[in-house]
Amino acid sequence: MPAESSTTVPQHPNDVTPEWLTARLRENGVLPQGAVQSFDAKLPAKWIRTQAARLTLAYDASAPGEAPRKLFLKIADPDGGSVEDPCDEITFYQTFYREDGVGSLPLIRCYAALRDEESRYTCLLLDDLSDTHGHTAWPLPPSIPQCEAAVSALARLHAHWWTCAAAQTEEHMALLHKRHSVFFDHLVEILPGFFDFIADRLSPQRRKLLEQMCLRLSDLLWARVSGGGHFTLVHGDAHLWNVMYPKDPSRHSTVVFDWDNWDHGPGPCDLAYMMALHWYPDRRARHEEPVLRRYHETLLSHIEEDYGWDDLMADYRLGHLLNFCIPVVQQHYKLMPSIWWPHLERVFLSYEDLDCADLL
Repeated sequence: MPAESSTTVPQHPNDVTPEWLTARLRENGVLPQGAVQSFDAKLPAKWIRTQAARLTLAYDASAPGEAPRKLFLKIADPDGGSVEDPCDEITFYQTFYREDGVGSLPLIRCYAALRDEESRYTCLLLDDLSDTHGHTAWPLPPSIPQCEAAVSALARLHAHWWTCAAAQTEEHMALLHKRHSVFFDHLVEILPGFFDFIADRLSPQRRKLLEQMCLRLSDLLWARVSGGGHFTLVHGDAHLWNVMYPKDPSRHSTVVFDWDNWDHGPGPCDLAYMMALHWYPDRRARHEEPVLRRYHETLLSHIEEDYGWDDLMADYRLGHLLNFCIPVVQQHYKLMPSIWWPHLERVFLSYEDLDCADLL
């Protein structure tokens, strides 16, 4: 289980010391003796609000041979985020990962999940899988066998938390409802700015549909979530580049990472984000249904509930309606147009192909 100390959160990889790493690994139980003597750090480019580092550790002679040699450090700054948001990556690793043990699910091993309540900096210490895993360069999609491995991994995760007990408590449902309300209220507030920015690049018909969707999404999602049943913990940002694929599938498994947007809801919403949002019509026409069938078969092999194909497709289509908010939010937060502009086109194309108008 990952360490949770709230008093030892570094604010930059340069703050990390051998003593700090030793303490975290001892708290985790993987370093019963010995100590980290030194480490090398490689710092990739800083992300929007995150600084990462790949650490190569050297131990003294008394450390066990199986102690981890390569770790991935991820430090997130506060960036004005809401302290009331119950769904972030630290909470995921402190709450759900610790309940499941290590190695039973397609997740990266976590050694520390830290939060400083004063500074609101957070820190994760994970296995570095760069020697054994990889993925294609965005936006090139992975191969279909890799996509099938990705949805099989998601199916196992969704099945594990199927009808998640933690999500059914009255307190959590109230937090979830508040979180959704805040998000969708914000979506409606920023929509006029999106329309002003995009100007005549959007037809009147599409503008009307997007506006209608943003006004209806909150009620549509909450009606589904509050109805209970066929419910799980979802990733929330399940694009195919948040999955790591083994270089040798006979030795290692596909894993899902970056759980900063987890939520509770219908599992196929993750798949709609993965495929209906990110795939162009030709790829969806050839591979969407077979990949969804792979997910469905894997899910049914791990759950006892009767969750039929029609149930899955209804949730998949609902998940695609939620995709309408993605380009609006991404443009508002000044992501590159090369990210959100193709999303916007694919949202409308998938809406037509999936007959999503029936849901309205």
